Amino acid sequence: MIEDLRNALKVLSMSIGRRHKAEAIWIFGAVVVCSMVSAVIPLILQYVLDSLSQKSSTFIYLLAAMAGFVWLSQCGKDYINGRAQIFVHETNSKLGEEYIKGVLKCGTNTIIDKGAAYTVQALNNAKASNNTLIQSALQSIAPTIFEMAVAISVLLATGNYVVTSVILVYILLFGLISRRFIDALSRVFRQCIFFNMETAKRVNGIVSGIETVKILNAKNIIIEKYNVDNNKLINAWRDFYKKNLSLSLAKSTLFIVIFLGSLWFTGRKVIAGSIGIGEFVMINTYLFQVCRPYESLLQTIGNVIESFAGYKPLIDIIRLSEIDGYKSRNISIHSRPSLKLESICYRYGESEGIDDVSMTFKPGTFNVITGSSGSGKTTLIKLIMRLIRPQSGQVEYGGVNIYNIDDDIFHEKFSLVTQDLGIFNESLEFNLRVANPNASDLDLYEALSKAQLSYLVDRSPEKLGIIVGERGLKLSGGERQRLTIARIFLRNPDVIIFDESTSSLDYKTERYIIEEIKKTFSDKIILMIAHRDSVIDSADNVFTLEKGRLENV
Repeated sequence: MIEDLRNALKVLSMSIGRRHKAEAIWIFGAVVVCSMVSAVIPLILQYVLDSLSQKSSTFIYLLAAMAGFVWLSQCGKDYINGRAQIFVHETNSKLGEEYIKGVLKCGTNTIIDKGAAYTVQALNNAKASNNTLIQSALQSIAPTIFEMAVAISVLLATGNYVVTSVILVYILLFGLISRRFIDALSRVFRQCIFFNMETAKRVNGIVSGIETVKILNAKNIIIEKYNVDNNKLINAWRDFYKKNLSLSLAKSTLFIVIFLGSLWFTGRKVIAGSIGIGEFVMINTYLFQVCRPYESLLQTIGNVIESFAGYKPLIDIIRLSEIDGYKSRNISIHSRPSLKLESICYRYGESEGIDDVSMTFKPGTFNVITGSSGSGKTTLIKLIMRLIRPQSGQVEYGGVNIYNIDDDIFHEKFSLVTQDLGIFNESLEFNLRVANPNASDLDLYEALSKAQLSYLVDRSPEKLGIIVGERGLKLSGGERQRLTIARIFLRNPDVIIFDESTSSLDYKTERYIIEEIKKTFSDKIILMIAHRDSVIDSADNVFTLEKGRLENV
């Protein structure tokens, strides 16, 4: 419970900026005024009924006053509801921005381990929890507390001590019952959140691998796996609603006993002539105004406490980003530095990885790294790109450990092109501009031309606006590779790494693109993982890896 509260406060601090704090104070002030207006309506109703029974001429004025208060109360609630909705959307937008920043600080392996669906669902859960917390606080919890406080004050001021005492006993008893149920509901709700995220992860895996599922005719086993996850989710929700129903039955029974007791007690006082019909109505209206909202209040507080569980997945990822992220340090790097690997070691458990590898790459050189499958080539690239950390040894750039370089500076100087570098379901222009938002249209055309991809624009009426599809599936394998290569021509990094980025290209196209790369980045450090002799023959240096060790240079 305490940890859940800490998580909620941390997420709220991410969601609410200075402007949002001022907005929250304004809305809260409106809540206080509106609640006080609503709370005095039963008292005005008593005066209306009393004046009516006495056939007093003040009846019409009191009735007009009551209508005005009711109108103000309703308009105030509508205003608060609208402002609260806008406030939730604004804070969730801020939360999304901060979360994306945190995710981008995480190591790539961290996100791969969690899964894309889990990472996205973590944000959705936190937004849903924010929605529950903020709207409940502004539209239910705060107004109910103020209305209850005014109602009890009026009852005490009018000498209705017995009814007030009964109401306070009801508040105490129902609070104790609710606490027991809310603790149980909160535990079950955490399970619901967990199983819901597992189900979302399963669906994402099915959709992402739809081609594989069809080719292998694996729909039966896939559906079976989905049903197993989904049944766990359904059973968890079933348990949740059973406990929720038990709480509802308990509160309804307790309220009926209290309400019938109040009607009997105040009814006898009316018969005895101790109070008038107006006061009878006022007392029992306040009973409703305190008891029924109190039940809703506890239910709402319970829902809020349950929703705290929705913050945990997001907080877990933010904590990982704080571990994986690199601290900003004011480090200067001299011009045209070398890239140096010193006694690098990295293993995947008992599996082979990189074992005591040392290399030096100088500016203006085209370097090829080759080796059999599983020799450690891709692991080496991940170490250079800080996607994983070496278990021993270090990577230096210009004499500076790369893990001491600020994130933004590092990614300005280092760039990676892989076989499957993310292509967005957006236009061709967007997929190019992610590499350089300030590039002109002419720059985009030149990059496409160097990557032998300008014909995409030439043959399409949409020109740069052509949509490339989810993961670039509207393009061929070779076109996807050339699109990711085109991006590199829009940047000016000092170290460019290609991880088998030309494997789907024919010999002629590959040869042309490699020459363009060497010409464009003639003063840069170029690293390329490749197997083809045509690429190896064009290299200044060739490094061969076998079983994680450097065989020859």
